[in-house]
Parts: sequence; C-alpha cells; structure tokens
Amino acid sequence: MVLHHQLSLGALVAFFLYLNRFFQPIQLLVQQYNTYQQGQASVAKLRQLLDTEPPSWSPPTPSSSATSEGRSVSTTSTSATTRRCPSSKT
Repeated sequence: MVLHHQLSLGALVAFFLYLNRFFQPIQLLVQQYNTYQQGQASVAKLRQLLDTEPPSWSPPTPSSSATSEGRSVSTTSTSATTRRCPSSKT
C-alpha cells in the first residue's frame, strides 16, 4: 500500500507503534502468568519433598564373628593444645 501511495510511510509506522502499545500490556500479563505458574510448580515440588519421610537409620550392630575370634577394639583419648603465635598481639 505504501508502494502504491495508498498509505503514507508515517501512517504505517504509527500503525505498528500503536499495535505494539496495544500488545505490550497483554505480553506483560502473559509473562506474569508464566511466572506465577512456575512458582506454583516450585511450591508443589517443595511440598512433595517436605512430605516425604526420611529413611530410617539404625546404627550398625557389631558382627558376632569379631567377638568370637577374640579380637578386641580399644580407643585412646587424644588431646590437642593450641599455642598463640608470637607475632599476634591480642
């Protein structure tokens, strides 16, 4: 239409600018809705994670073969001392 001089170039540019101004709020609403849906999906996953029961853990029991062979286990106490660095002034 612009090539056949039925529509001016300025009118075509104005049409596209008005079209953009019309669709910009709609695009913002769609982006907000997508963010809302992502948040809802995250909350659902978090609830599912929090609703799962942790696996039960029981401490290992000593095997009977270790005591039947006469082995014994002993522990020793250790201690650590700290010394102040000579260059530090506190």
